[in-house]
Amino acid sequence: MSNISLSSIKTRLVRRNFLDTTYTDAIYLEDCHFWAQDIWSAIIYARKGNKNWDIWTADTVALQDEYTRPTVTSTNVGADFIESVSIAYNSDTYTNTAWLQYKPCRQATSEEIKDWNRLLEEQNPEDPIYFYSDDSVFIAPEVRTTESGTDRLRLTGVRSVASGSWTTSTTETDIKLPIFMFDALFYYLMWKYAEHMTRDDGVIMWKYNFYIQELNRQVRKMNNEVSETMEKRNYIDPIIWE
Repeated sequence: MSNISLSSIKTRLVRRNFLDTTYTDAIYLEDCHFWAQDIWSAIIYARKGNKNWDIWTADTVALQDEYTRPTVTSTNVGADFIESVSIAYNSDTYTNTAWLQYKPCRQATSEEIKDWNRLLEEQNPEDPIYFYSDDSVFIAPEVRTTESGTDRLRLTGVRSVASGSWTTSTTETDIKLPIFMFDALFYYLMWKYAEHMTRDDGVIMWKYNFYIQELNRQVRKMNNEVSETMEKRNYIDPIIWE
């Protein structure tokens, strides 16, 4: 299936007389960005009991304990919430990273953080620890030269919505949302268009309610798919953390 662009969505809405040409691209793109943020907020809230719905991997570096948390850009998926950290210290060389044996990291105590420099060398690799500071993840013990490798650091959590400057050529791939979620965008835009073009509160509320119903339906669908995937594979298709 080809990507859906924001331009094609607007064209379809205009063709069906749900929008007209007075709804400028500038207003349209601003509304699309607000919609994406609204979608992510709803997903995160709905999954508050289980935030493990995406995975990031990174290469470990010898004698390095600091790794930058994935941040959102116009092209990369960021991590809005980190639920867990795990690391593979084993020095074996694997042709398939799926064979890596990850050790769950526990969150370091305040006393352990104070003694961090010592723990970088002395912390038991069977009991790795981590803490967050300034959008970085710090892990002890640090990786030895023979233990560094591809995809040996893994985070699970909730994605951030893509930021940056959107254009009418922006697609669902750029926004980092599943294609089926764009059904809700149609209802969102009809609601926002009503706000821009009419003072009839009844019409605005009617279209808003349609949007909320579709939003809830799509969030439930996404959460069900995520839960099924996590149950079967324990992760969703990896996003390489760069």
